[in-house]
Amino acid sequence: MALKSPVTKKSYKQVKSDVESMGGKVEQELHAAFKAVIISLPSEQVNTLKSKSYVDFMEEDKSGK
Repeated sequence: MALKSPVTKKSYKQVKSDVESMGGKVEQELHAAFKAVIISLPSEQVNTLKSKSYVDFMEEDKSGK
């Protein structure tokens, strides 16, 4: 999930709190040029998270089957 600028430490804390409250988990935080998080989240919560103001876009991880 890519985050909208400006991204701060507070932004990452809010994302983590929201994801965990929805039954998900932040797997990794990306802080370099690309500000994003890798998350696992119950599918029924995806649209709720997409509607958050800090979300730029989300992509589903596809397996290489």
